[in-house]
Amino acid sequence: MGVNEIDLEVLQLALVRLLEHMRFTRGLKTIPLESDYYWSIPRSQSFDLTTTIEASDIDVGSLFDELEIVRKLATRQAEPLSIELAMISGLLRYVGNTVGELTSKDGG
Repeated sequence: MGVNEIDLEVLQLALVRLLEHMRFTRGLKTIPLESDYYWSIPRSQSFDLTTTIEASDIDVGSLFDELEIVRKLATRQAEPLSIELAMISGLLRYVGNTVGELTSKDGG
């Protein structure tokens, strides 16, 4: 595997390890969801730092909608679609940022 490739098995192991750290080391079972909406930038502009983002390019994402996707996947009420990983990215960022804030005084 090259430096410019993402090994999905390695990514999966890292995500599981991070979630286990939050659950078992930090003792977190739930994370307060205190917001719903967040700013979302289209993929075509998210990874191209040469473009200028206009206000009309910015969209709104919903953490509640993303949480519903996660719940349906976890309970097998929906078949997984690859795009859903992108669709729950806001929720993953929220979890990481919130846990970081909650545990920063203890070393993360």
